[in-house]
Amino acid sequence: MRAFDNAKKYSPEEVLAQIASSGLKEYGLYQEPVVDRWNKLSSGDEEAKSRTLVAALNNSDTIGIFLELLKQDQEQIIEGMKIAAYALNADRMILQLPEFAKELAAELSELARENEIEVLADFIDIREYRDKDYYINHIVTMKNLYDIFTDQYVDGTYISINGSKLKKYPNSTKLSELIDDKNLKGLIIGHCIHSVSVLNQTVGEFNIPNGLIKTLTEDNCIIHEVNQWMAAYHKQSCGKCVFCREGLIQLHGMIKDTTEGKGKEEYISIINEIGSAMIYSTLCSLGQESAKIALSSLEHFSQEFEEHIKKKKCNAKICSSFQMIYIDPIICQGCEDCQDVCPVDCIDGKKGFIHMIDEFECTKCGECIKACEYGAIIQTTGRVPKLPDRLIKCGKFRKR
Repeated sequence: MRAFDNAKKYSPEEVLAQIASSGLKEYGLYQEPVVDRWNKLSSGDEEAKSRTLVAALNNSDTIGIFLELLKQDQEQIIEGMKIAAYALNADRMILQLPEFAKELAAELSELARENEIEVLADFIDIREYRDKDYYINHIVTMKNLYDIFTDQYVDGTYISINGSKLKKYPNSTKLSELIDDKNLKGLIIGHCIHSVSVLNQTVGEFNIPNGLIKTLTEDNCIIHEVNQWMAAYHKQSCGKCVFCREGLIQLHGMIKDTTEGKGKEEYISIINEIGSAMIYSTLCSLGQESAKIALSSLEHFSQEFEEHIKKKKCNAKICSSFQMIYIDPIICQGCEDCQDVCPVDCIDGKKGFIHMIDEFECTKCGECIKACEYGAIIQTTGRVPKLPDRLIKCGKFRKR
Protein backbone atom coordinates (compact mmCIF):
# COMPACT_ATOMS: atom_id res chain seq x y z
CA MET A 1 0.00 0.00 0.00
CA ARG A 2 2.83 2.36 -0.89
CA ALA A 3 0.72 5.07 -2.54
CA PHE A 4 -1.94 5.11 0.22
CA ASP A 5 0.75 5.19 2.92
CA ASN A 6 2.37 8.15 1.14
CA ALA A 7 -0.96 9.99 1.01
CA LYS A 8 -1.67 9.40 4.70
CA LYS A 9 1.45 11.34 5.61
CA TYR A 10 -0.63 14.41 4.77
CA SER A 11 -3.97 15.72 5.95
CA PRO A 12 -7.01 15.23 3.67
CA GLU A 13 -6.84 18.93 2.82
CA GLU A 14 -3.19 18.61 1.81
CA VAL A 15 -3.96 15.54 -0.31
CA LEU A 16 -6.67 17.52 -2.11
CA ALA A 17 -4.16 20.32 -2.70
CA GLN A 18 -1.62 17.89 -4.20
CA ILE A 19 -4.25 16.40 -6.51
CA ALA A 20 -5.26 19.89 -7.62
CA SER A 21 -1.67 20.97 -8.24
CA SER A 22 -1.04 17.86 -10.38
CA GLY A 23 -3.66 19.07 -12.85
CA LEU A 24 -5.42 15.69 -12.71
CA LYS A 25 -8.69 15.61 -14.62
CA GLU A 26 -11.51 13.13 -14.35
CA TYR A 27 -11.02 10.43 -16.98
CA GLY A 28 -13.66 9.42 -19.48
CA LEU A 29 -16.49 11.64 -20.63
CA TYR A 30 -16.56 14.25 -17.89
CA GLN A 31 -13.11 15.73 -18.19
CA GLU A 32 -12.77 18.44 -15.57
CA PRO A 33 -10.28 18.90 -12.71
CA VAL A 34 -10.96 16.11 -10.22
CA VAL A 35 -11.10 18.35 -7.17
CA ASP A 36 -13.53 20.71 -8.94
CA ARG A 37 -15.67 17.72 -9.83
CA TRP A 38 -15.72 16.57 -6.22
CA ASN A 39 -16.76 20.03 -5.11
CA LYS A 40 -19.65 20.00 -7.60
CA LEU A 41 -20.79 16.54 -6.50
CA SER A 42 -20.78 17.51 -2.84
CA SER A 43 -24.12 18.39 -1.27
CA GLY A 44 -22.34 21.19 0.57
CA ASP A 45 -23.23 19.70 3.93
CA GLU A 46 -19.94 19.53 5.83
CA GLU A 47 -21.68 17.53 8.53
CA ALA A 48 -22.95 14.90 6.10
CA LYS A 49 -23.43 11.59 7.87
CA SER A 50 -22.17 9.50 4.97
CA ARG A 51 -20.03 10.03 1.91
CA THR A 52 -19.59 7.34 -0.72
CA LEU A 53 -16.84 7.04 -3.30
CA VAL A 54 -17.82 5.13 -6.47
CA ALA A 55 -15.25 3.98 -9.05
CA ALA A 56 -16.80 2.85 -12.33
CA LEU A 57 -16.79 3.04 -16.11
CA ASN A 58 -19.12 5.36 -17.96
CA ASN A 59 -22.50 3.70 -18.61
CA SER A 60 -21.96 4.30 -22.33
CA ASP A 61 -18.89 2.04 -22.30
CA THR A 62 -20.33 -1.15 -23.79
CA ILE A 63 -16.97 -2.74 -24.68
CA GLY A 64 -15.11 -2.56 -21.34
CA ILE A 65 -11.57 -2.13 -22.66
CA PHE A 66 -10.56 -0.48 -19.38
CA LEU A 67 -11.45 -3.63 -17.47
CA GLU A 68 -8.11 -4.95 -18.75
CA LEU A 69 -6.44 -2.19 -16.74
CA LEU A 70 -8.37 -3.29 -13.68
CA LYS A 71 -7.26 -6.90 -14.20
CA GLN A 72 -3.61 -5.90 -14.53
CA ASP A 73 -3.43 -3.18 -11.87
CA GLN A 74 -6.22 -4.05 -9.44
CA GLU A 75 -4.18 -3.28 -6.32
CA GLN A 76 -3.14 0.08 -7.72
CA ILE A 77 -6.74 1.02 -8.53
CA ILE A 78 -7.86 -0.06 -5.08
CA GLU A 79 -5.11 2.11 -3.56
CA GLY A 80 -6.31 5.00 -5.70
CA MET A 81 -9.82 4.51 -4.33
CA LYS A 82 -8.51 4.56 -0.76
CA ILE A 83 -6.60 7.78 -1.45
CA ALA A 84 -9.75 9.42 -2.86
CA ALA A 85 -11.87 8.21 0.06
CA TYR A 86 -9.28 9.55 2.53
CA ALA A 87 -9.20 12.96 0.82
CA LEU A 88 -13.00 13.16 0.77
CA ASN A 89 -13.55 11.74 4.27
CA ALA A 90 -15.73 9.11 2.64
CA ASP A 91 -16.78 6.21 4.83
CA ARG A 92 -17.97 3.93 2.02
CA MET A 93 -16.31 2.73 -1.20
CA ILE A 94 -17.97 0.99 -4.17
CA LEU A 95 -16.25 -0.51 -7.19
CA GLN A 96 -19.09 -0.71 -9.71
CA LEU A 97 -18.45 -2.73 -12.85
CA PRO A 98 -20.80 -3.13 -15.84
CA GLU A 99 -23.37 -5.91 -15.64
CA PHE A 100 -21.49 -7.88 -18.33
CA ALA A 101 -18.43 -8.07 -16.02
CA LYS A 102 -19.97 -10.23 -13.27
CA GLU A 103 -17.17 -12.80 -13.47
CA LEU A 104 -14.50 -10.15 -12.95
CA ALA A 105 -16.50 -8.71 -10.05
CA ALA A 106 -16.49 -12.14 -8.41
CA GLU A 107 -12.72 -12.46 -8.93
CA LEU A 108 -12.11 -9.09 -7.26
CA SER A 109 -14.50 -9.59 -4.37
CA GLU A 110 -12.01 -11.03 -1.86
CA LEU A 111 -9.32 -8.36 -2.41
CA ALA A 112 -11.98 -5.67 -2.34
CA ARG A 113 -13.48 -7.02 0.88
CA GLU A 114 -10.04 -6.95 2.52
CA ASN A 115 -9.93 -3.24 1.73
CA GLU A 116 -13.52 -2.55 2.81
CA ILE A 117 -14.71 -2.00 -0.75
CA GLU A 118 -18.05 -3.24 -2.08
CA VAL A 119 -18.03 -4.71 -5.59
CA LEU A 120 -21.14 -4.46 -7.75
CA ALA A 121 -21.82 -5.48 -11.34
CA ASP A 122 -24.70 -3.28 -12.39
CA PHE A 123 -25.78 -0.21 -14.34
CA ILE A 124 -25.11 3.09 -12.56
CA ASP A 125 -28.52 4.54 -11.75
CA ILE A 126 -27.95 8.29 -11.69
CA ARG A 127 -31.36 8.74 -10.06
CA GLU A 128 -30.18 6.77 -7.06
CA TYR A 129 -26.93 8.70 -6.67
CA ARG A 130 -28.25 12.16 -7.47
CA ASP A 131 -28.73 14.60 -4.58
CA LYS A 132 -26.61 12.42 -2.29
CA ASP A 133 -22.96 12.59 -1.30
CA TYR A 134 -21.86 10.06 -3.93
CA TYR A 135 -18.57 10.86 -5.64
CA ILE A 136 -18.55 8.96 -8.95
CA ASN A 137 -15.19 8.69 -10.69
CA HIS A 138 -13.76 6.74 -13.59
CA ILE A 139 -11.66 3.66 -12.78
CA VAL A 140 -8.73 5.21 -14.68
CA THR A 141 -8.91 8.26 -12.40
CA MET A 142 -8.20 5.92 -9.49
CA LYS A 143 -5.17 4.52 -11.34
CA ASN A 144 -3.95 8.07 -11.95
CA LEU A 145 -4.29 8.90 -8.23
CA TYR A 146 -2.05 5.93 -7.44
CA ASP A 147 0.50 7.24 -9.97
CA ILE A 148 0.45 10.73 -8.44
CA PHE A 149 1.33 9.47 -4.97
CA THR A 150 4.10 7.23 -6.29
CA ASP A 151 5.56 10.04 -8.45
CA GLN A 152 4.72 8.18 -11.68
CA TYR A 153 1.90 10.28 -13.07
CA VAL A 154 2.19 11.42 -16.68
CA ASP A 155 -0.78 12.95 -18.46
CA GLY A 156 -1.92 10.95 -21.47
CA THR A 157 -4.67 8.91 -23.12
CA TYR A 158 -5.18 5.15 -22.87
CA ILE A 159 -5.92 3.61 -26.27
CA SER A 160 -6.51 0.17 -27.74
CA ILE A 161 -6.19 0.14 -31.53
CA ASN A 162 -8.22 -2.62 -33.21
CA GLY A 163 -8.22 -4.71 -30.04
CA SER A 164 -4.49 -4.34 -29.30
CA LYS A 165 -3.19 -4.13 -25.74
CA LEU A 166 -4.28 -0.99 -23.91
CA LYS A 167 -1.45 1.55 -23.86
CA LYS A 168 -1.06 5.10 -22.58
CA TYR A 169 0.03 7.59 -25.24
CA PRO A 170 1.15 11.21 -24.78
CA ASN A 171 -1.64 13.58 -25.76
CA SER A 172 0.66 15.13 -28.36
CA THR A 173 0.77 11.86 -30.36
CA LYS A 174 -0.68 12.24 -33.84
CA LEU A 175 -3.14 9.63 -35.05
CA SER A 176 -1.03 9.24 -38.19
CA GLU A 177 1.81 7.95 -35.98
CA LEU A 178 -0.40 5.17 -34.65
CA ILE A 179 -2.38 4.11 -37.70
CA ASP A 180 -1.46 2.81 -41.12
CA ASP A 181 -3.69 4.75 -43.49
CA LYS A 182 -3.42 2.20 -46.30
CA ASN A 183 -6.91 1.39 -47.60
CA LEU A 184 -8.34 3.42 -44.71
CA LYS A 185 -11.72 5.09 -45.24
CA GLY A 186 -12.64 6.03 -41.68
CA LEU A 187 -12.10 5.60 -37.95
CA ILE A 188 -14.24 4.87 -34.94
CA ILE A 189 -12.82 6.98 -32.12
CA GLY A 190 -14.68 6.58 -28.85
CA HIS A 191 -18.36 6.85 -29.71
CA CYS A 192 -18.00 8.63 -33.06
CA ILE A 193 -17.11 7.74 -36.64
CA HIS A 194 -14.65 10.06 -38.38
CA SER A 195 -13.28 10.44 -41.88
CA VAL A 196 -9.54 10.06 -42.61
CA SER A 197 -9.20 13.87 -42.43
CA VAL A 198 -8.58 13.53 -38.67
CA LEU A 199 -5.28 11.65 -39.05
CA ASN A 200 -3.27 14.85 -38.65
CA GLN A 201 -4.89 15.55 -35.28
CA THR A 202 -3.47 14.45 -31.94
CA VAL A 203 -5.05 11.98 -29.53
CA GLY A 204 -5.36 14.83 -27.02
CA GLU A 205 -7.77 16.61 -29.36
CA PHE A 206 -10.27 13.78 -28.93
CA ASN A 207 -12.12 12.56 -25.91
CA ILE A 208 -11.77 8.76 -26.14
CA PRO A 209 -13.84 7.72 -23.10
CA ASN A 210 -13.87 4.00 -23.88
CA GLY A 211 -10.25 3.73 -25.08
CA LEU A 212 -11.27 2.55 -28.56
CA ILE A 213 -9.82 3.37 -31.94
CA LYS A 214 -11.00 1.08 -34.73
CA THR A 215 -9.90 1.45 -38.34
CA LEU A 216 -12.44 1.08 -41.14
CA THR A 217 -11.50 0.10 -44.70
CA GLU A 218 -13.48 -0.43 -47.89
CA ASP A 219 -14.23 -3.92 -46.54
CA ASN A 220 -16.24 -2.38 -43.69
CA CYS A 221 -19.84 -1.26 -44.06
CA ILE A 222 -20.49 1.90 -42.05
CA ILE A 223 -24.21 1.13 -41.63
CA HIS A 224 -23.43 -2.39 -40.42
CA GLU A 225 -20.96 -0.98 -37.85
CA VAL A 226 -23.55 1.50 -36.57
CA ASN A 227 -26.15 -1.27 -36.34
CA GLN A 228 -23.87 -3.33 -34.10
CA TRP A 229 -23.27 -0.36 -31.79
CA MET A 230 -26.98 0.43 -31.60
CA ALA A 231 -27.70 -3.18 -30.60
CA ALA A 232 -25.05 -3.01 -27.85
CA TYR A 233 -26.36 0.29 -26.48
CA HIS A 234 -29.93 -1.00 -26.54
CA LYS A 235 -28.91 -4.11 -24.63
CA GLN A 236 -27.08 -2.12 -21.92
CA SER A 237 -29.70 0.62 -21.46
CA CYS A 238 -31.64 0.55 -18.19
CA GLY A 239 -34.72 1.87 -20.02
CA LYS A 240 -35.70 4.43 -17.37
CA CYS A 241 -35.15 7.57 -19.49
CA VAL A 242 -37.91 7.90 -22.09
CA PHE A 243 -35.66 9.58 -24.66
CA CYS A 244 -32.99 6.92 -24.27
CA ARG A 245 -35.38 3.97 -24.24
CA GLU A 246 -37.60 5.08 -27.10
CA GLY A 247 -34.78 6.81 -28.98
CA LEU A 248 -32.64 3.68 -29.06
CA ILE A 249 -35.59 1.57 -30.21
CA GLN A 250 -36.25 3.99 -33.07
CA LEU A 251 -32.60 4.48 -34.06
CA HIS A 252 -31.79 0.78 -33.93
CA GLY A 253 -34.93 -0.06 -35.90
CA MET A 254 -34.16 2.41 -38.70
CA ILE A 255 -30.47 1.45 -38.94
CA LYS A 256 -31.38 -2.26 -38.96
CA ASP A 257 -33.99 -1.65 -41.66
CA THR A 258 -31.34 0.12 -43.73
CA THR A 259 -28.98 -2.87 -43.54
CA GLU A 260 -31.85 -5.12 -44.63
CA GLY A 261 -32.75 -3.11 -47.72
CA LYS A 262 -35.87 -1.59 -46.12
CA GLY A 263 -34.45 1.88 -45.44
CA LYS A 264 -36.46 4.98 -46.38
CA GLU A 265 -35.24 8.41 -47.41
CA GLU A 266 -37.01 10.08 -44.48
CA TYR A 267 -34.93 8.00 -42.06
CA ILE A 268 -31.99 10.37 -42.46
CA SER A 269 -33.84 13.42 -41.11
CA ILE A 270 -35.56 11.36 -38.40
CA ILE A 271 -32.23 9.91 -37.18
CA ASN A 272 -30.80 13.42 -36.96
CA GLU A 273 -33.83 14.70 -35.06
CA ILE A 274 -34.04 11.84 -32.56
CA GLY A 275 -30.27 11.61 -32.08
CA SER A 276 -29.91 15.32 -31.34
CA ALA A 277 -32.75 15.15 -28.80
CA MET A 278 -31.19 12.16 -27.03
CA ILE A 279 -27.90 13.98 -26.43
CA TYR A 280 -29.61 16.73 -24.45
CA SER A 281 -32.57 14.92 -22.90
CA THR A 282 -31.14 11.89 -21.08
CA LEU A 283 -29.60 11.62 -17.63
CA CYS A 284 -26.56 9.39 -18.07
CA SER A 285 -23.76 8.88 -20.55
CA LEU A 286 -25.43 5.98 -22.36
CA GLY A 287 -28.30 8.09 -23.64
CA GLN A 288 -26.05 11.09 -24.27
CA GLU A 289 -23.40 9.17 -26.22
CA SER A 290 -25.33 6.39 -27.95
CA ALA A 291 -26.75 8.64 -30.64
CA LYS A 292 -23.36 10.09 -31.60
CA ILE A 293 -22.17 7.17 -33.70
CA ALA A 294 -25.33 7.38 -35.84
CA LEU A 295 -25.12 11.17 -36.14
CA SER A 296 -21.40 11.15 -36.98
CA SER A 297 -21.85 8.40 -39.58
CA LEU A 298 -24.51 10.51 -41.30
CA GLU A 299 -22.23 13.54 -41.17
CA HIS A 300 -19.18 11.85 -42.73
CA PHE A 301 -20.63 8.91 -44.70
CA SER A 302 -24.02 10.06 -45.93
CA GLN A 303 -23.26 8.52 -49.35
CA GLU A 304 -23.30 5.03 -47.80
CA PHE A 305 -26.76 5.67 -46.40
CA GLU A 306 -27.90 6.87 -49.82
CA GLU A 307 -26.45 3.78 -51.50
CA HIS A 308 -28.22 1.47 -49.06
CA ILE A 309 -31.52 3.35 -49.22
CA LYS A 310 -31.78 4.48 -52.84
CA LYS A 311 -29.64 1.99 -54.73
CA LYS A 312 -30.19 -0.97 -52.39
CA LYS A 313 -26.48 -1.59 -52.52
CA CYS A 314 -23.78 -2.39 -49.95
CA ASN A 315 -20.38 -1.81 -51.55
CA ALA A 316 -18.60 -3.72 -48.77
CA LYS A 317 -20.89 -6.71 -49.44
CA ILE A 318 -21.51 -7.05 -45.71
CA CYS A 319 -25.27 -6.49 -45.64
CA SER A 320 -26.53 -9.84 -46.89
CA SER A 321 -29.99 -8.53 -47.76
CA PHE A 322 -28.50 -6.80 -50.79
CA GLN A 323 -26.90 -9.98 -52.04
CA MET A 324 -28.32 -12.71 -54.22
CA ILE A 325 -27.19 -16.34 -54.25
CA TYR A 326 -28.05 -18.39 -57.30
CA ILE A 327 -26.99 -21.64 -58.97
CA ASP A 328 -25.47 -21.24 -62.41
CA PRO A 329 -27.53 -23.66 -64.58
CA ILE A 330 -24.66 -24.16 -67.03
CA ILE A 331 -22.18 -25.26 -64.36
CA CYS A 332 -24.49 -27.21 -62.00
CA GLN A 333 -23.84 -30.98 -62.02
CA GLY A 334 -26.91 -31.96 -59.98
CA CYS A 335 -24.78 -33.57 -57.26
CA GLU A 336 -27.15 -32.62 -54.40
CA ASP A 337 -24.27 -31.55 -52.10
CA CYS A 338 -25.79 -28.08 -51.69
CA GLN A 339 -29.13 -29.57 -50.66
CA ASP A 340 -27.44 -31.64 -47.98
CA VAL A 341 -25.94 -28.61 -46.20
CA CYS A 342 -28.75 -26.06 -46.60
CA PRO A 343 -30.04 -25.34 -43.06
CA VAL A 344 -33.45 -24.09 -44.24
CA ASP A 345 -34.10 -26.58 -47.10
CA CYS A 346 -34.54 -23.82 -49.66
CA ILE A 347 -32.78 -25.66 -52.54
CA ASP A 348 -34.96 -27.61 -54.94
CA GLY A 349 -33.50 -30.37 -57.14
CA LYS A 350 -32.66 -34.03 -57.52
CA LYS A 351 -29.76 -36.14 -58.79
CA GLY A 352 -28.71 -35.13 -62.29
CA PHE A 353 -31.04 -32.13 -62.45
CA ILE A 354 -30.15 -28.44 -62.24
CA HIS A 355 -30.78 -27.23 -58.72
CA MET A 356 -32.64 -23.99 -57.88
CA ILE A 357 -32.57 -21.75 -54.79
CA ASP A 358 -35.76 -20.23 -53.42
CA GLU A 359 -34.61 -16.61 -52.97
CA PHE A 360 -37.41 -15.81 -50.54
CA GLU A 361 -36.43 -18.60 -48.15
CA CYS A 362 -32.64 -18.29 -48.55
CA THR A 363 -30.88 -16.80 -45.51
CA LYS A 364 -27.66 -16.22 -47.51
CA CYS A 365 -25.61 -18.17 -44.99
CA GLY A 366 -23.21 -19.30 -47.73
CA GLU A 367 -23.01 -22.96 -46.68
CA CYS A 368 -24.03 -24.12 -50.15
CA ILE A 369 -21.21 -22.08 -51.73
CA LYS A 370 -18.67 -23.87 -49.56
CA ALA A 371 -20.15 -27.27 -50.39
CA CYS A 372 -20.19 -26.92 -54.19
CA GLU A 373 -16.91 -28.28 -55.56
CA TYR A 374 -17.84 -27.18 -59.09
CA GLY A 375 -18.17 -23.46 -58.23
CA ALA A 376 -21.71 -23.39 -59.56
CA ILE A 377 -23.18 -21.35 -56.71
CA ILE A 378 -22.66 -17.61 -57.14
CA GLN A 379 -23.08 -14.74 -54.68
CA THR A 380 -23.57 -11.33 -56.27
CA THR A 381 -24.96 -7.84 -55.78
CA GLY A 382 -25.30 -7.39 -59.53
CA ARG A 383 -27.70 -8.63 -62.15
CA VAL A 384 -28.70 -12.31 -62.03
CA PRO A 385 -28.78 -14.19 -65.37
CA LYS A 386 -31.83 -16.05 -66.64
CA LEU A 387 -32.45 -19.11 -64.48
CA PRO A 388 -34.70 -22.16 -64.98
CA ASP A 389 -38.16 -22.02 -63.42
CA ARG A 390 -38.59 -25.82 -63.31
CA LEU A 391 -36.38 -28.87 -62.92
CA ILE A 392 -34.28 -29.47 -66.03
CA LYS A 393 -31.64 -32.14 -66.59
CA CYS A 394 -28.07 -30.95 -66.31
CA GLY A 395 -26.67 -29.84 -69.68
CA LYS A 396 -30.14 -29.27 -71.18
CA PHE A 397 -30.71 -25.63 -70.13
CA ARG A 398 -30.37 -23.06 -72.87
CA LYS A 399 -30.26 -19.32 -72.17
CA ARG A 400 -32.59 -17.37 -74.43
